[in-house]
Amino acid sequence: MDCADNIKMDEKIKFIYAAGLALIILLTALASAFAISAPYMENKTLKLYPGQSQNLEFVLQNVGGDAIEDIRIKATILEGSEIAKITDSNDVYEIPKGEMTKMNLKVSAPSDAKIGDMHKIKLGFGTVTSSPTGAFAFGSSINQWFNVVVEEKTAEQKQQNQKLIYIIGLVALILLIVMVVWFWKKKKVEIEGSSKVL
Repeated sequence: MDCADNIKMDEKIKFIYAAGLALIILLTALASAFAISAPYMENKTLKLYPGQSQNLEFVLQNVGGDAIEDIRIKATILEGSEIAKITDSNDVYEIPKGEMTKMNLKVSAPSDAKIGDMHKIKLGFGTVTSSPTGAFAFGSSINQWFNVVVEEKTAEQKQQNQKLIYIIGLVALILLIVMVVWFWKKKKVEIEGSSKVL
């Protein structure tokens, strides 16, 4: 091999490295064409007491310099579907270029859950396109996860429950009094009407 062949080989290697780097940059830009904002949870942990449900809102974004077209994102529960449910009517979200939309998730701790139980929720968000046959073809994707920990009701939650019980009891008492007064007046009118007949 002479010097000219070595120079050509070095140029080929440099070209391959440059092409590979350009491909990596292009793929990174395509993969980051959308973003997901998750609700804040300290240490990625949602704390629920047994039987409690909470609605969470995830923001799906098609914004930034990489947003070049409208996209469709499919949301999927990868783990934890026994306690989590997407509450929107459709799990595929149309997001115009430069816009955002919301995905709603309901998480419910089982009523028979034990204090300290932990469940992992893992969500997958992927861009989709429709093929001529109507099937989905998937593109780039992002996964989000968080843990659900079952804990005891806080003093504030217990107090709210007690207030609710008092309010329901008060409303029931008022209804009972109204019903007694109504029946009493009705009976009185019936008695007065029958005594006039006599």
